[in-house]
Amino acid sequence: MPQASLSIDTNPDHATVFLNADSIGVTPLHNHRIQAGTFLLRIQKRGYVAIDSTVVIAPGKSDTFSFSLKPVAQDVPAGIPTKTPITEESRKREEKKPVVEAPRVGAIQISSDPTGAAIFLNGQSRGITPLTLPDLALGDYEVVLKKEGHKDYSTTATVAASEVKKVNATLTALKGTLRVLIKPAGSITIDGVLQKSNATDWYDTLLAVGTHRVKMESAGFGFFVLRKN
Repeated sequence: MPQASLSIDTNPDHATVFLNADSIGVTPLHNHRIQAGTFLLRIQKRGYVAIDSTVVIAPGKSDTFSFSLKPVAQDVPAGIPTKTPITEESRKREEKKPVVEAPRVGAIQISSDPTGAAIFLNGQSRGITPLTLPDLALGDYEVVLKKEGHKDYSTTATVAASEVKKVNATLTALKGTLRVLIKPAGSITIDGVLQKSNATDWYDTLLAVGTHRVKMESAGFGFFVLRKN
């Protein structure tokens, strides 16, 4: 797999670094070797607001990121009075203030065999496989893959906080029936593979949807080649 290098600095330092919910060390973190790709990054330090972000690490690159952490609350040194006396009413107002948290997001990593399938997320076109869709709100998503000559693939992917949900789809090829009759009797070859050496009646076979090369040959009469959709 392609390798890359990641460095992370924070102010203040000694913050824990998570990639896809796995801890990889504390800051300052320099030249940490990882596989290239898209990751959910979380920076966390006690007493500070956690940072959630999505980073894309290119193969062979050495990327450096710097973050400034915001304190959750300012501590007041003991013995120093506050400018405004704390009353019962002000205390209740503080308790009612909503706690602001960093956005909670996840990602979906989608691949298919064969590749190049169109991706539809909740009915909206989002690109072709393979592809990672970052910064998605938490919840369930309908994932539909479409590729010419193959059955549509559909599944439900649940996105959780700071996680990458993987969808690996094997697409089923659509098939149709081909009928071949050769007169006088002879051999039938399809896509370079001999199917019957002495066909005297109709020859039926199932083939994947698409174009195929059919060769029919009779002794003493030569051969005939056609491309059939």
